[in-house]
Amino acid sequence: MKVEEGHLAGENITFVATKRERRRKRLLPKSLRSIVKALACGRRRRNAIATGSGPRDR
Repeated sequence: MKVEEGHLAGENITFVATKRERRRKRLLPKSLRSIVKALACGRRRRNAIATGSGPRDR
């Protein structure tokens, strides 16, 4: 998982998060999917803010 790619950092983070979500969704029951989604969204926002260069910042 690379965060040091400049303007592509935000997109890469979202891509990785979605991949993780897909893998977990296959294993987790529905009750936990919402929790996984919340965690993934939180990670995306934090990383995008930390890198300072994300698709939403522009």
